[in-house]
Amino acid sequence: MSADGTDKSGVDLSLMLGQAEVETALTLASDLILVISSTGIIESVRVNPGLRIPQNQINDWVGRDVRDTLTVESVAKLDARVFKTKAPIIEAIELNHGDGQHRDYPIRYACSRIADEKTLMLGRDLHTIAEIQQDLTGMQLELERERQRQRQFETKYRLLMHYGRDPLMLVDADSGHVVDVNVAILKLLEEEKTSLIGKRLQQLFDVGKDSDGEDALAVLLSGGASAPVQLSRKGSNRHVIATGTIHRVVNDRFLLCQITNQETRNPADRDLTEAMNSFFVDSDESIVITHIDGMFITANESFLRLTNVSDMVRLKDQKLDQYLGRGSVDLKIVLKTLEANNHIKRYQTSLRDEFGAESRIDISATKVEMRDRSCIVFLLRETRGPAPPPRSSDYLTDDATQSIAELIGGVDLKSIVADTTEVIERMCIDIALEMTNNNRVAAANMLGLSRQSLYVKIRKYGL
Repeated sequence: MSADGTDKSGVDLSLMLGQAEVETALTLASDLILVISSTGIIESVRVNPGLRIPQNQINDWVGRDVRDTLTVESVAKLDARVFKTKAPIIEAIELNHGDGQHRDYPIRYACSRIADEKTLMLGRDLHTIAEIQQDLTGMQLELERERQRQRQFETKYRLLMHYGRDPLMLVDADSGHVVDVNVAILKLLEEEKTSLIGKRLQQLFDVGKDSDGEDALAVLLSGGASAPVQLSRKGSNRHVIATGTIHRVVNDRFLLCQITNQETRNPADRDLTEAMNSFFVDSDESIVITHIDGMFITANESFLRLTNVSDMVRLKDQKLDQYLGRGSVDLKIVLKTLEANNHIKRYQTSLRDEFGAESRIDISATKVEMRDRSCIVFLLRETRGPAPPPRSSDYLTDDATQSIAELIGGVDLKSIVADTTEVIERMCIDIALEMTNNNRVAAANMLGLSRQSLYVKIRKYGL
């Protein structure tokens, strides 16, 4: 075939292909073929088997007006392109066939005039393309919504960084480079934002030592600083107090560092902080600070000696109940009591060290607020008090067992159970009160009773 459309091969295809072959070729090349009259009546339909429009629906089209198979907007387009022009070759047109059930089938037609003013319409199914376009539109809308949410978040973040009163610095925990700062810290350090961003903490502060003699900046960046650390500004005698928490953002770790000017702190607060730090480090009393669920945050040297723990690393990711005599039972009682009263005094139990040796202790605890989280401060004191409360089996003496045995055969089982239920109930309440040192709130939590129910039973049994 030459560029001008004439066949130069010497073979006339019109002589080689009959009508059936032409119809088959057109059907394979198109998804839907329509032959319509000059008035719009469908005279012939040929369908590719892969077309999505149901076959039985298309079979009803023959003899109907083509407009009846189209949606409203497609009817106007068909009239303008096909019936109001006499051109032999008609520009491609996209029409939507409707099934009367709010479902459309988009078809792209190439139209040509044939004999007797009829129009041949060769259609290609656009359903797949329409689905792709719809998916792309949905993705574009979702991306736009995500951008809007990101802009809102960034605006809120900038407002907090601009108007927040606490001097804050965001630092890359792995590299030590300053990522962002707020306005308050610029005033505190008397620096411009451009001079701080990108610098390492070692360039801003002299490397000092914390209370354990470790590199203060390294401990701060590792997230292991349980107490504020003192830093000094490079090139000056000014000292600041730094506290920080590590946060993970996707795959990166950031240190949110709060800086306080030591000179501007209340002297009484500074003295109190120093005194409490000294008490924590040097006290003979065992002091433990945990998260609200009992997970260790830190402990002083006295506790480490009492439990024969070598260092704080051994306590990481562990709970206090691992060292309590009754394990999770003790911890649950303490936490329940703290939840109700915020403090607990002289809770008696035992403490196990690393080698299983037990010692009697009294536990006092208080729930406190540390920066942005609730924590629990435990004070554990060794005692030489009375022996541990008896176990339930100690109450079932030989005399009690004999008394129950004498009932068998004299009364039925239901009566025996009724008579012994009160004995067992009294025994359980008595044990709970002994275990909690007569702390009725803790005893009620241990027994799964309300405080009112426990008070009633205590009066009933004269305990």
